Amino acid sequence: MAFFPQPKYQKFGKYLLLDRINVGGMAEVFRGKSFGVEGFSRLVALKRILPNIAKDEEFIEMFVDEAKLAVQLQHANIAQTLDLGNVEGRYYIAMEYVSGTDLRTIWDRARRRNRLLPIAMSCYLVMKACEGLDYAHRKKDDGGKEIGLVHRDVSPQNVLISFEGEVKVVDFGIALARHKVSKTQAGILKGKFGYMSPEQVRGVELDHRSDIFAAGIMLWEMLVGDRLFLGESDFSTLEKVRNVEMVPPTHFNKNLAAPVERIVMKALAKNRDDRYRYASEMAEDLQRYLFSSNQPFARTDLSRYMHQHFADEMTQEQERLDRYRPLSEADFLDEGKLKVEGVNPDDVPLGAHIAVREPTPSSTGITEVGPQLADLRVPSALNARPMSFDGMGQPTNTSVPPPNLRSSLPPPHSSAQNAPRGLPGWVKGVMALLGVLAILGLGTAGYVLFLSGPSVGTIHIEVQPEEADIFLNDAKIASRGPVNKDLEPGPYVVTVKKAGMRDAVRPVKVIEKQVASETIVLEPALGTASAFIRAQPKDLAVWLDGADTGKKTPTTLTQLTAGEHELVLRQGEDVVYRAPLHLAEGGAEVVEIDISSLPAVLEVTASVAGAEVLVDGKKLGPAPLHLESLPPGSVQVMVKKPRCESVVEKVELKAGVTRQVNAALKCP
Repeated sequence: MAFFPQPKYQKFGKYLLLDRINVGGMAEVFRGKSFGVEGFSRLVALKRILPNIAKDEEFIEMFVDEAKLAVQLQHANIAQTLDLGNVEGRYYIAMEYVSGTDLRTIWDRARRRNRLLPIAMSCYLVMKACEGLDYAHRKKDDGGKEIGLVHRDVSPQNVLISFEGEVKVVDFGIALARHKVSKTQAGILKGKFGYMSPEQVRGVELDHRSDIFAAGIMLWEMLVGDRLFLGESDFSTLEKVRNVEMVPPTHFNKNLAAPVERIVMKALAKNRDDRYRYASEMAEDLQRYLFSSNQPFARTDLSRYMHQHFADEMTQEQERLDRYRPLSEADFLDEGKLKVEGVNPDDVPLGAHIAVREPTPSSTGITEVGPQLADLRVPSALNARPMSFDGMGQPTNTSVPPPNLRSSLPPPHSSAQNAPRGLPGWVKGVMALLGVLAILGLGTAGYVLFLSGPSVGTIHIEVQPEEADIFLNDAKIASRGPVNKDLEPGPYVVTVKKAGMRDAVRPVKVIEKQVASETIVLEPALGTASAFIRAQPKDLAVWLDGADTGKKTPTTLTQLTAGEHELVLRQGEDVVYRAPLHLAEGGAEVVEIDISSLPAVLEVTASVAGAEVLVDGKKLGPAPLHLESLPPGSVQVMVKKPRCESVVEKVELKAGVTRQVNAALKCP
């Protein structure tokens, strides 16, 4: 058997790590595969502590606490924790793998399309999240005592939606429980600022009603299509939360029924005693609303939505699963090296770089080189320190000297005997192997390459969203993440760009034989704002800055450039409303118009200066004339001037509609 370091898969304890899903400052998450008897296998999400954090005792305690809490939670709406372990000093948690995406991604995609999530779907998602939270809040230990668990980080990023319509609450990493070993230090806020409760910001003792407040924030945002508590800085965001600076969702979405608003406002009560006592009560109210309003929504409806809006992601996921399905534990050694026919692993110097091509029979019956290439690295004859690869195919240093390969290779041929004196024994041995291959008629069909390889480092870049242009020192290297690139050691600048998003620039230092990982999350471009347009009657076409937005009232416009705009509403060909629209950066302007209350507008111009305008025989002044005080109805407009032929025109005036009369007078 021959083997080579596999650059993509890593054997980690009893798991095979397939690819990395995400990486943060403390831990990284992989898709993994576990194996059992009789060919049993299953996909898992494996959360592993980063090497630089592995010696942080406080974080280890928190990590272990998370596993001890989560492993006790077995509910359909909570991602199940399967295992806690330690491999060579690196702790990990193996969790249920959810094939889908998180609620933040679903919400962001709808916003980019200037769409709101369906009301029934929004209620269903929060209802299911509340069912999972209620189970966690009421969970008891083996002695029958309530654990007193509070999630503390309920947010769209921690609600996963599977492609089959399942809703799962995840990440109990900072959950609060009475029996936890690790405690939050005084003055330290844990969680996402925009989804905290007022009492969480104030630093007082929390209970499960803090999670209910966060669930209310998620529901408000899904129904409105914008962030609820988002300030210009972290401090201003926390102030908004602490003071509960908000307005009812119907202020922005007139399509919401009163029962929905009551549910949202009760969950978002500033005083926690005024909120729902339990998350299950909020879930029940949402379910009652869905049935009473004849909007039943089920898992199959959510699955259809995911299939419709995430078809590309589902295809990519299926392709991944198809690649991973045939992988077997027997194909991998403990070091994460893939077995290949040919050489015993113990015969190859640690870190060897050997190219082995799979032979395929030719029409002449002679074995020829096939398409598959396995790549191993060996140390340079001039370098006493060998190079090896870690489980992810990245180079690492090792002080273990290369074993002598000569004794385990076939007897040397005469070509090896003529090798220059002084070469290391393992080099002579491999040269002998080349001679044997030549005798067998393989020629160059099978060969071994000896390369010391350049002293490089690797940069790993992950981007959210993945579709973005990635530049390295101003040179574009990809239009989609993630990206792996080997580079000479030194400083680099990574820039990520995407239309409608703020450019992200990161300085990165590449170190020899190490991996520099960067996860870059793009934010909406600075200087953006939103506008909520409501009008009576409905279905008025919305134009902005002379262009048709393709939307009709009521509607929400997002990702607009801050500054001055012109808003026009049209009913058919008629302009029924025209006004300047000022959008403050990061703000949301609300425009509510009752067209029936607007006056009719008449604008009169004349080809001759000083021409007089009469409406129904009443003199109103010289042209040009702008009249807004006229009532709707039919009027006669006359434009005249001495010694010129008068112009008379009948005009039908409508509320909110601007009518124009351009009089071309004929004068001698």
